[in-house]
Amino acid sequence: MSSQLSPALAPIIGGFVQQYTGCWRICFVALAIITFMAFLIILLFMPETCNIPYKKKDMMTQIKVYISLFKLRKFMCFNFISALIFVFTIGYYGYMPFILVKMNFTPVENGVVYSIYALFIVLGSLSLGTYLKKVNSKTLFSFCCISYLLSSIVFLFYFNNISPSSPITIIIFTAILSFLCGVASPLVLSLCLTGFTYDKGAASAVQGFVKMFFTGVALFIFNFIPLKSIVNLVECNIILSVNIIIVFIVESFLSV
Repeated sequence: MSSQLSPALAPIIGGFVQQYTGCWRICFVALAIITFMAFLIILLFMPETCNIPYKKKDMMTQIKVYISLFKLRKFMCFNFISALIFVFTIGYYGYMPFILVKMNFTPVENGVVYSIYALFIVLGSLSLGTYLKKVNSKTLFSFCCISYLLSSIVFLFYFNNISPSSPITIIIFTAILSFLCGVASPLVLSLCLTGFTYDKGAASAVQGFVKMFFTGVALFIFNFIPLKSIVNLVECNIILSVNIIIVFIVESFLSV
């Protein structure tokens, strides 16, 4: 959850820099200062924690472990689902600024909307670790899948037929989407890695690779879809929701 401090604070700080300096080059000066400060903090307060193992695996043995993980159909289904859920967030962060600019949002207002997204991701993850932890994982994830689809359909109808630029509705849409991602993302990660007693590190590495690779593929495909308004973004969310449900159903059959 602490990782969401960055997307929560960064857009607001960047919005102030952009709005009140009037020079886009200052963004790179600010980035250089932040990077240097982060380097000093890591250098002074974060010593190396990785211990060199006494017995290393040879390259071919490790490759065979990775290949065996890619053959696990259930594991790969949840990996693919994890990537699709991640696309919700990366797609939102990637495309929403352009949509909000067309709605005449200032850079600071744009950053505030981003912060709401980050806040509700944290609230979703916090809810999963407290109030929702007693709910069966697959039942809870099924609820998230249905909620993704139904909420996207409702907002598509609203933005298409009532108001495509209502700030309050955009904030509500942001809150619901990010809360669901906050619940579903760590939930599907635990479902993905459940049952591993050996090679947990390799499984986690494969999960991360598949997640980021298919996120990139999905965003590459969406790059050819003209996102001129929030309606187009919600349409992409419906496509993602349907694909998540299909893969989850396939995984359920594999588990039988």
